Amino acid sequence: MTEHNDGHRDRLRARFIENPNSTPDYEKIEVLLYGVLPRLDVKPAAKRLIDKFGTFMGVLDADPDELLKIKGVGNAVIAQIKLFNIARRLGYVNKMNMTPSYDNKDNINNFLLQRLNGEKREVFVVIYLDSFWKRISDEEHSKGNAKECSVYNNLILAEALKLGSSNVIIAHNHPHGMLQFSETDKDETIKLQSVLNKNNIRLYDHLLVGQGVVLSMKESGLLVFK
Repeated sequence: MTEHNDGHRDRLRARFIENPNSTPDYEKIEVLLYGVLPRLDVKPAAKRLIDKFGTFMGVLDADPDELLKIKGVGNAVIAQIKLFNIARRLGYVNKMNMTPSYDNKDNINNFLLQRLNGEKREVFVVIYLDSFWKRISDEEHSKGNAKECSVYNNLILAEALKLGSSNVIIAHNHPHGMLQFSETDKDETIKLQSVLNKNNIRLYDHLLVGQGVVLSMKESGLLVFK
């Protein structure tokens, strides 16, 4: 590496530390790669990653097999990217565990985006809340394939009763395809709502996560949540 490139790294690091939010996405990737490629010019690989996956977050959530197709990206780079992504997700989850209020839609949406973005299979998550909308627990109920996952209403009811939950929010992701609720989604939600209502537990909403967006069944008018 030339002295010029050493100076570039120092200047970029200083600029990033001073104002990380204004740093272009490809430069964020550069900083991320410095630790694993200490003597190579990482700018070309960083720009290729952004060209392929669109954004910094797109790179973090990218499939390892797709990352390997990018010139200049090997297992060391992929490990660094995935380690950073795991740390980001765990950090957010731990923050929510310390301040577990889900009475704000943004809190719920942000949590689910962190939890489900990047999953390659459908995952069904249940959030159990008390009567003051404080989180009691959130659990991965099931994990299926790329197109569907199973839901066991009696298990959700049993867990809600065990935890003393007054409100329940359910969510799942669509790893591929359209971001819209299927007829099966709606039918299964109605069945779960009936099971919970009989035990004085409110199903507040069913949320669908995909493409960096959270869609609410309640707000979409597809189902009346009592």
